[in-house]
Order: sequence, then structure tokens, then C-alpha cells
Amino acid sequence: MILCAPLREDILDPSADDIRELLNQDDNFWDQGCGCASLSTCPIEDSEEVLIFYRNSGFGYVVLQYKDFKNYALYNEKKDKNTVIAHCISGEPFPVPHCFYVDYTQAESILLHYLRTSSILNYEQWRNISEIFNYKAYYNSDEYYNGIKVFNILGKFNNC
Repeated sequence: MILCAPLREDILDPSADDIRELLNQDDNFWDQGCGCASLSTCPIEDSEEVLIFYRNSGFGYVVLQYKDFKNYALYNEKKDKNTVIAHCISGEPFPVPHCFYVDYTQAESILLHYLRTSSILNYEQWRNISEIFNYKAYYNSDEYYNGIKVFNILGKFNNC
């Protein structure tokens, strides 16, 4: 297993404490480098499946499973799918509907399960984000998508 994080050396065979330490980083940490962390069974360029995660203060965590050129995330139908929060990843705003945000306990559980088993916890509850949110339409708009306000919570899209 390999854990990659913003502006840090990769950690081979990370521990549960390594995961927890990353999850507890403040917003300044998540604004650095690529803006996200990843956990994979082999180097990302060779991996067919990667968990990518980051934190947005006030909203929680996003944990994405990147597989087959698609982003999957744990879907929470109780949360608003019309509120979209963007976070800078690799210099670009990456919008994710609020219904895909999880709290610390859920993020920790997902990541530690993957660390132990190399499999996704509660996989039947995960959805392809593009089935819920139309990225192509979003990137062709200013800050609204079909009347839905897209929040720029970092306040710095011009500097992404």
C-alpha cells in the first residue's frame, strides 16, 4: 500500500496512525501541492484503483474511488445534491455535490478498511459522481449549473 499526500514523501506500507494524522490536518495543509492525498495498492500510474481524499472545512471529507477513468464516492441521499462545493485539485477547481461529503468517522472507516483489505467498504452505496452531477455543463458555466449555485469555498479559483 502507498500513501501519498501534499508536499510529503510517499509512505510505503502506511499505518492507521498515518491515515489519522492526514485526516486531522488543517485547511492550510489541504491547500498545498495537489490539494489531495491518495491511497493505492501500487504506484498511482500503475494502479487500476486509487482512493483519493481531501478535507473541506465546514463540509467534511471527500473520499473518491478512481477506477476505470471514473470517480466514485459514497452517496448520502439525506444530503443536498444541489449544493456543489469545489476544491482545488492539481490547480483546477474540482466540484463535488454535498451528498458525497462524509464526516471524519466515515472517512477514517473507509480508508482504514481499504488499508487493511484493499477493498471498498459499503461498495453498494457508492455512485459514479458524473451520474449525479454533469461536469461538462459545469465547466461551461460561470458559477451556476442549471440554477444551482456552486460554492467557491476557498475563495481563490483564479489562483488554483
